[in-house]
Parts: sequence; structure tokens; C-alpha cells
Amino acid sequence: MSAIAARALVESAEPIHVLVADDEPMLRGIIAEFLDSLAFVTHAEVADGAEALAYIRAHPVDCLLSDIRMPRMDLRAVLAVLREEDLPPAVIATSGYSDPATAAEILRQGAVDFLAKPLDLDRLEGALAWVARRGRFLAGLAGQVSNGGRPATKAAQRVLPEAFLEAPGGLGERFRHAERTARLVEAAFDADEARALGGLRCAALLHEIGASSQYLDLIAAPRSLHGAELACVRCHAQVGARLLKTALGASAVPSVVEGHLDWMRSASREGSGEEVEVATQRLGALNAVDALLSPRADRPPLGVAAARKAFEATHGEARPCVLGPILDRWNAIAEFHADLMEGLPMGAAE
Repeated sequence: MSAIAARALVESAEPIHVLVADDEPMLRGIIAEFLDSLAFVTHAEVADGAEALAYIRAHPVDCLLSDIRMPRMDLRAVLAVLREEDLPPAVIATSGYSDPATAAEILRQGAVDFLAKPLDLDRLEGALAWVARRGRFLAGLAGQVSNGGRPATKAAQRVLPEAFLEAPGGLGERFRHAERTARLVEAAFDADEARALGGLRCAALLHEIGASSQYLDLIAAPRSLHGAELACVRCHAQVGARLLKTALGASAVPSVVEGHLDWMRSASREGSGEEVEVATQRLGALNAVDALLSPRADRPPLGVAAARKAFEATHGEARPCVLGPILDRWNAIAEFHADLMEGLPMGAAE
């Protein structure tokens, strides 16, 4: 997204208040001057982590833009206190150490994004715009979903996908993979069963809400990712779960989102399980189905038969209640998925 597009999407909303924490006065000044040009941002500046915490405790702050390494208290220590005291700012970390391992570490510790120094100001504007759009969407989401993780009413069950797709900044346009995965819930399970799963469709829509700049850059890379890069990509589940816990409280949806990438660890265990566990496994399986049937930056989509073979080879040990409906309806699901990719009218697969 261009800086101009990002500005146009958020400038009509109430500004977010950004606190800049960096021990380099010249850099703070450059960032402050840039933030002055953004209609959707107000800001303040501090020199280290200790000053940042004191400011956050005394003032409403929507976003902390902070260097990782600072005197007196670095960002890792700040994040620990923010978690312990349940303080609200979304944290964007910055550092001259820009490798994926550094990004993954700070995202696991509680940041929602990571920007390498020297800062690309267009990237910074995009990251702040995403914090603003995501925050407004999550604030509105809580009123649509009950504590059990289900849409509160049948009307809300219809409204939630529309809210996702029409959210400020086009969350749905950014996450078509999430939209397709949610629609695959309808294709893979019959209507009564899909409704009984409650939060599964909601979790499918929201499972990439924790995406960071690194996530978007890495999945666009036209090559296979190495270990540290994969670890960074996988952080979106943890980041998303934290954001959703803040928005939805005791809802089951954050747990489903957090576990969807590691679903095989529990899916291979037999037993009745709980609804949340089954929903997590089914989201993980459908997430994999969409990935196999969709083009990626490093390969074209797999054919229907090749995708099924790859899916069974990788996930064949999963629970029958998870795999059974998917494999039984594989051809219909693949046809339904092709319609999704073409943007044709979409009804549930038979």
C-alpha cells in the first residue's frame, strides 16, 4: 500500500496517539517531523524505556514506536511490564539489527510489528495506518461476538463477514486467504455442523489479524523461506491471539487462532476432545488446504490430485473427524476453491 493510499484510508478517523521512544535525539526529531505530516497521528517523544513507561502510565497511548536497544530500560523490559500490567499500546519495534530472527524474537515478546533502521518512512506510515485500522476493527468486533466466540445473533453471524470485508482499510482485501479459509468451512462441513462449531468461521476470518510488515514481505518472497524467516511468519498467530484476547476477552476465538499453525500436535491424539481443540484442528487443516490449492510467490497452485496427495502425506495422521469431511468432499472443495479464486458467485459445496 502506498503512503498516499494509507493516508486516505485513515485520515478521516480519530487520530491515534503515538509515543516515540529512542535514545538518538536526531532520529527522534526526524520521526517527529514526519509524524507531524500525518493527519491520523498525534505524538510525543521520550528518550528511553523508563520514560516511555512513565508516559504510558500517565497518558492514553495507542501505539509505542520504540527502538529495541535503549539505556536504562530496553524494549524487551518494557514489553514485559506492559504484559504484566496489561497496558494497552500496540508496539512497533525498530532496530538496526534487521534479520528475521530479531524480528521473530521481539514479535514473540509482544510487539505487533518490526521496522528496520534506517527507517523507510513510507513503511512507517503503512505500519501506523495498519495499527489504526486494525484497532478500530477490533474495537467494533467485540460488540458483534458473544463471550463464547460465536456471533451473538443470527444477524451478527451474517454481519461479521461483511464487517471484515468492509472494514476501514479493507481488511478483507489484505487477507483474501483468510476470507477463502472461512468460506471453506462452509464447503467442508455441512451447515448444521458448521454452525455448531461456533467460533470456527470467525477464527478463520481473523487468523491473519496479527500479520506484520515482515509477514507480508516474507510471504511475497519468490523462494522457499529458511528457518528464521518461517519463525517470523509464524508469529502472526501469537500476535493475532494477543490482539483478539484484548478485543474479545474470554472468547474461544483467540485460542483457535493461536493454535491453528500447530494443529497437528493435538490432531493426532484420539479422544473426544473439546470444541475449541476440534475447531483449532479444522482451521489448521483448512488453512493448509487453501495454501495447497492457491498460488504462492515461490510456486504455482498444485493441481487437485497433487494437492490431495500432498495434504494426505503431511496430515494423514490427523483425527478422522478432522480429515474425514475434507477428504470425502475433496473434489467439491477444490471446485469451490477454484470459484473463490475466480471471484465467481459463491455457494456452499455439495
